[in-house]
Amino acid sequence: KELLAKFSMVKCVLDKTAEALDDLEKDIHRASERVEAARKSTGALVEQAAKMETQRTTIQEKSRVVDKLLRQFQLDPKHSLALEGSEVDEDFLDAIRRVNEIRDNCHKLLQSYQRVGLEMVESLAKRQERAYQKLFNWTQRQIPKQANTPPEHQVNETFVKALLLLRHRPAYFSHCFDMLADARRVVLIKRFIAALCRGGPNGQPRPIEIHAGEPLRYVSDMLAWVHQALAMEREFLVSVISPDTLRLSLRQRRNSSASLDSKENQNKYMYQQQDEEEADKLKTFNSYDSKDAKEDLKKDSQLLAATSRVVEGIGRPLCVRVEHSLVFQPSVVLSYKLKSVLAFYLSTLSPLVEPEGVFCQALKGLVTKAQATFEKLVDAQVTNIIDTPAPYTNDLSPPSGIQSLIEQIAALIKVFEGTLVGSLQERDGDSLVPILSKLLSTIQDAADSSAKGLSKGNSSVFKLNILCALEGALQSSEPAIRQVAGQVSLEIKSRIQGLIKAQGDAFLAKSGLLETVRKLAEWQKDESETDEKEVQKQRTRMVEVPGLDESSLVSTLSAFYGYLVGVTSLLTPEMDRVADPWIRVTVREGVGLIVSEAYSSLDKSIRDPLLGYSEQVSARMLKHSPEQIRTLLDV
Repeated sequence: KELLAKFSMVKCVLDKTAEALDDLEKDIHRASERVEAARKSTGALVEQAAKMETQRTTIQEKSRVVDKLLRQFQLDPKHSLALEGSEVDEDFLDAIRRVNEIRDNCHKLLQSYQRVGLEMVESLAKRQERAYQKLFNWTQRQIPKQANTPPEHQVNETFVKALLLLRHRPAYFSHCFDMLADARRVVLIKRFIAALCRGGPNGQPRPIEIHAGEPLRYVSDMLAWVHQALAMEREFLVSVISPDTLRLSLRQRRNSSASLDSKENQNKYMYQQQDEEEADKLKTFNSYDSKDAKEDLKKDSQLLAATSRVVEGIGRPLCVRVEHSLVFQPSVVLSYKLKSVLAFYLSTLSPLVEPEGVFCQALKGLVTKAQATFEKLVDAQVTNIIDTPAPYTNDLSPPSGIQSLIEQIAALIKVFEGTLVGSLQERDGDSLVPILSKLLSTIQDAADSSAKGLSKGNSSVFKLNILCALEGALQSSEPAIRQVAGQVSLEIKSRIQGLIKAQGDAFLAKSGLLETVRKLAEWQKDESETDEKEVQKQRTRMVEVPGLDESSLVSTLSAFYGYLVGVTSLLTPEMDRVADPWIRVTVREGVGLIVSEAYSSLDKSIRDPLLGYSEQVSARMLKHSPEQIRTLLDV
């Protein structure tokens, strides 16, 4: 009992615990029932949520497709407002670009969905046409303002973009571009007249008309101004047609100059960044590929036509002034210089304009007139020299008239060498060679007329001096001139050989050996023409030939030795008046060779026992050997 009493309290606690566990089990059972009920009730909701999530994903994908479609085929409110507005600004130009993109997309859509694409094209057509008409009218109003823009200033970018957009309407673009060219032409004429009469700001540069009295400088200044103006106008038109190409060209120039020092290298990157930013702004407006823009620009006949149209206005005042300079009948050299300057600028400017354009044809006409003036002056000079030949001079040098003509030839060649190399020089050489040939023929005819009254020797020296002076004037590295100079050189060589022959005969005649040498040559010639048997019979008869007998040879050789010892020069006095020392030396050497060869031939014949002279007779006649004679002649 005592034990039960002790555990009664424990039993009470356990009973309470059992009751609490029963209550907890009931609560758990009730919670499980609620969870199972909730699970059964929310299953449908979860399934419905999953279905809604799938629908949501599908709707979002459709929304993205619709947004993309709207972006490609519809204008946003900003662009629509810009098209309906009255201002032509960046937003308006961007709206036109957007319309063009949508229209292109619609054309692509027509390939697959014709009905939808056709409806979109029709809805855009009217808005696009109204926008282009508005842009066309605005561009027309802007042309007078842009035409007065100095070439060195940058063209308004909005105007450039407008023209680029108008290229999608060729009729609008051509009309505006022609209007711009016409307006620039009027401005260029005014600038040309101002450069002629007033000069630059504050008198620098000075007016070109100041140098009207100096035809070469006057014409060169005008053509240089035209060249610069044409290049600037072409650059202006390029900036309007293809600004990306112009910026690329400017960037290349900057890059080439920026490599000089580190400071410029820093500027190089700055310029590159600026150019890239500006090019990116214009890239969407330019319908031409920038990589092919430069090549396309060269082939663009529209650019050539516009450039020709701009500069054709200054063709008339330029021609009048150049022709006025030619009318004054300048000298032959000056007229040739004018012709060369005109030909140079024709070759330089013709690739920049239309070959059949007014300006190019005007330049070709000026070159033709300059060439005609040059040939006319040459003909007049030739006629004057032939009709009034100058008398020969005492020192047998070229007379003043012929000398001035030779100096003129040298000046013409110098001008010819100063022209550009290549096809221009080849064409110019073709026109200069006939003139040089005519002048050479005139000089030879004038020399023949002036040499009348001179002895044969003096006449030869006189003509040789003229040819030598002419050869010096014809010194050139150009093939066309070298060909003409070669003809003169051949003539000089021929005359030198003639002088050598004449001086050799003169020396032999004075020494008394000429007739003997001639008779010996004739006898040897007769011997060579007979057969061998006759030769054997006639070799013993040489001593019987008149003039070759013993007594005649003794007398002749004695006179020859005496003359050779006392002579101071192998040449006649007129040879001292040969202008070229080298020719005098050459002639003297040639005369010495002739005399030594003649004596050697005579010595050999006399010493031949078969020809009739005994050894004693030969020794008595021949006091000197050929080697000694060559030593005496200094050969």
